[in-house]
Amino acid sequence: MTGRHATVKPGRTALAIVATAMLWGALACDADRSTPAATCPGGWVRVGPLAFVMGTPAREPGHRTAEEAANGGLLAVFIDHAWCVPPREVTQVEWRAAMGTNPSQHADCDDCPVECVNAWEAAAYCNALSAAEGLPACHALAGWDGAGCGGVRPGEGTTCNTSAGMACDGDTPAGAGCAGYRLPSESEWEAAARAGIAAALYTPEGDGADPDAWDLQCHANPTLDPIAWFCGNSGMRSHPVGGLAANPWGLQDMLGNVSEWVQDPWHDSYAGAPMDGSAWGTDATSGRIVRGGSWLSDAADVRLGARMSMPPGYRVGNVGFRCVRTAGR
Repeated sequence: MTGRHATVKPGRTALAIVATAMLWGALACDADRSTPAATCPGGWVRVGPLAFVMGTPAREPGHRTAEEAANGGLLAVFIDHAWCVPPREVTQVEWRAAMGTNPSQHADCDDCPVECVNAWEAAAYCNALSAAEGLPACHALAGWDGAGCGGVRPGEGTTCNTSAGMACDGDTPAGAGCAGYRLPSESEWEAAARAGIAAALYTPEGDGADPDAWDLQCHANPTLDPIAWFCGNSGMRSHPVGGLAANPWGLQDMLGNVSEWVQDPWHDSYAGAPMDGSAWGTDATSGRIVRGGSWLSDAADVRLGARMSMPPGYRVGNVGFRCVRTAGR
């Protein structure tokens, strides 16, 4: 390993690194993973410090080159801080309490995830949580004024319209050094979602799923149905958060229901990505990464390593988010 990033070729070496990463993480904070820590909000789960292997091997069904690093390898990531993750996605009732609006397409369900919020609006919500607790704002939204960005408050404007609503000039997140609430980096999101699992999915038993045993299409799926709302079981809409089985660390809806905004702008692979858990660059108007898949996704896009890109100003009915908070080193 040299410099700030390293890639791992799939196969025995990757498996060895996965095992080492899981052991290192277990030694570092085994007691922290499954129970809320004193520094985390009530009910949230403390994750890390930990090491893990990010991305998917070419042999995984559904694999795309965007899920690998240089020359088909995987990315070894070592996150030296702990962070707090809510067990569920931000709901419509939580958004309304903080922001006074409800932009959701499926607005008949208080306990469903809020959606039709763009990346800037998600960042504004995290800032609002920070302000309510007297914590520093972790997102600097360029073009912000009293009314929001572009004169539009978060969640107002044309609901679920990709060209109308709050439109900022960019977002400069403060990263893990900020004490307030923020969107997770992509590597923080994947580390929390994987919960120590190197396979394509987590299962209710927490031992991972054999990707050869599950179907990648849009119909009933006995492996995916217990853990994720996707196009094969969702009825083509979102569902109340927390209704399906959690990953081994107690986090629900990390796969399916709604996709989740993260901090990182899109890159075509992990080649050159930071290996310390930080976001890879800051957002202006380039594509922003969403993770986890949604009620609209087929099974191939509801995998732990699957990633997609959307313009940060897009509001759609299958993308929401969750905020995280750094817990310390």
